[in-house]
Amino acid sequence: MFLVCNLALIGQEVALEQFAYFSGEEITITTKFEKRVFGRTGELGWQLNSKGSVLGKGKINREDQKVTFKVNELRPGMSIQANLRFSGHGRQRATNLFFFSQDPFSELKILEKTRIGVYPENSPLTQLFEHYKLHHLKLNSLKDYEGQIIYVTGADFTTTPELTDALLNLAIKGVRVIVVAPFKGTFKIKDNDFQRIISYPPQGIKSFRRDFDIPPLASGIASASDGQGLTLQFQENGGGFGAVFVTIGRGSIVFSGWSVENAANPTSIYLLRQYLLMDIR
Repeated sequence: MFLVCNLALIGQEVALEQFAYFSGEEITITTKFEKRVFGRTGELGWQLNSKGSVLGKGKINREDQKVTFKVNELRPGMSIQANLRFSGHGRQRATNLFFFSQDPFSELKILEKTRIGVYPENSPLTQLFEHYKLHHLKLNSLKDYEGQIIYVTGADFTTTPELTDALLNLAIKGVRVIVVAPFKGTFKIKDNDFQRIISYPPQGIKSFRRDFDIPPLASGIASASDGQGLTLQFQENGGGFGAVFVTIGRGSIVFSGWSVENAANPTSIYLLRQYLLMDIR
C-alpha cells in the first residue's frame, strides 16, 4: 500500500488522510514535511508502537520521506491501535493508526446459515463477497426474495420508481435491506409505513467503530416531511447525512451514503460486516 500525506509538526497531532489499514502487508507512507522542519540534522526519526511493542522505526530526510512498515497479520475479525510518532530537534508529534485483520468474516459461523442477497447480480459487491468467500445469492429480481438480508447498490430511484415499492415490501416482510452508495433520486415513505428513523452525520460512522476512517460521501442523504410522509433525497457526491436507518414493518432499510469502493481500506469492508452483525439474531 502506498500513501502520500501532508504532515506537519505543528499542533498536537500528525495530519493524515487515512488511519485504518489492513495488517499483514507492507505499508508505505510518503510524508511531505517542509524542509525547514528537518532542522540542521536534516532528519526526523519515526517509530510505530502498539501495547509496548515497537512495530517499526526508522528515519526520514528531506530527500527521502518514505515511512515503510509491516504489522503482522491479525486473527480474524481482530483490530489493534498503534501510535506513529515523529521526533526531531526536541519536538515530537504523534497520531493513532488502526490495523485490521484481512479476514473479517471467517469467525462469523452463523453467516453460513444466513441468507444474504446481492442486487443487482452484476453488482461490484458480488466480487467482494466472492473474494471473502461469503455465501450470497446473486439476484436479477427482487420479486419473491425470501432471504434475511439483501444488499442493493447503484440504485436509481428516479429511473426505476418501482424499486421503492419492492424494497418497502421486503422490509415489511422482515428483510433487512441495505442500500449502499452510490444511489440517487428520491425515496418516499408514508407516515403509517415506518416506526422509527435514525440518521447519522458523515462523522457518525465513528459511532459504529472508533477505529473506522471517515470515507467520503458517495451519496449525500437529505430528508423532508410534508405531514403525510417522509421523503429521502439523494445526491451523488453531495452533503447531508452519512446514513439513515428506517424501521419498517418487521424489517428495516439502511441507506448508507459512505463510499465502500476502496477495497484497500478496511473501513469499507468492516462497515459491510457491521451491517451484517446488526441483523444476526
